[in-house]
Amino acid sequence: RQVKGTIRKAVYWYLRYVTDQVNALTNVLVRLVRRMDERLGAVEAAVGTGSLDSLIDPVAEAGPTVADAVAEAVPAAGTVFVGAARSGVLVAPIHARGQAVHGVDHDPVSILPGVRDGLDLRSGDPVEQLASSEPGSLIGVVLAGFVEDLGPTAVSSLLGDVRRALADGGVAVVVTGDPADTGAFRTPTLRNIALTAPYMHDGSLATLMEVVEHYDRGGTPNAHLSEKMFPLELTEQERQDLVTFLEEALTGTVTEVEVPRLP
Repeated sequence: RQVKGTIRKAVYWYLRYVTDQVNALTNVLVRLVRRMDERLGAVEAAVGTGSLDSLIDPVAEAGPTVADAVAEAVPAAGTVFVGAARSGVLVAPIHARGQAVHGVDHDPVSILPGVRDGLDLRSGDPVEQLASSEPGSLIGVVLAGFVEDLGPTAVSSLLGDVRRALADGGVAVVVTGDPADTGAFRTPTLRNIALTAPYMHDGSLATLMEVVEHYDRGGTPNAHLSEKMFPLELTEQERQDLVTFLEEALTGTVTEVEVPRLP
C-alpha cells in the first residue's frame, strides 16, 4: 500500500510537471506568433501591399476564353514564359500551335493535370526563374494571378527582369483575374509620341489628330468602355493646340537608364 501511494504521488507530480511545461511552451508559442504577426505587418507596410492574407486565397485560374485572348496577344514565333501557370490553361493554346512555351508554378500538385496532358510545366518560383532567363531569350512573358499581390519594390524588380528577358518585339501580358480589367491595356509613355504612329492598341488611327478626335468623342462605345471616358467637347483650336503640344513639347532625345536588380 505504501509503494502504491508513492507511485501515485510520483505520477501526479510528473503529470503536473508535464502540464506546467506544456503551458509554458504554449505561452512561448503565443508570444512568438504575435511577434511574427507584428513583423509581417511591418513587412506589409514596407513593401506597400495591403495584406499578405490575400496570398492564402490565390486568384482563380484563367478560363479558356482568357487563355485564347492571351495566346492571340503573344507573337507566334519564339519562346514564351508563363508565370504562375497552375494547371496550364494559359500554356495550352500556345503549345497547341506548336510554339515553345513553358510554365512555372509554386505548387507542384497544381501542375500535374497539365503535365499529364503533355505540357511543359515546372515547379518553382516564377519570379526567380524569370530572373534567371537569358537576356532577349523570350518573345512573350505571361504573368498570371500574383502580380497584384506584390508591393511597388517587388513589381519594379519584376518589370526589370521582364524587360531583360524579352527579345525585340516581345510582349508581356499580365492576367489579373479581375473582371473589371477586361479590355484594359497598359499604355506606353507619351514621350516621342509623334514618332510612334500608327496609334491605339490595334494601330487603327494614323495621326495624332485622329487620336485626339477619338477621345474628344468619348471613345468608341463598347461593353468594356471605362466610366472615365466621356465627350470632351473641345473646340477645333483646342484640338489643334493639343496636337501641337504632343508633337513639339514631348519630342526629344531619351536617356536610357539601366534599372538595377534589387536584392
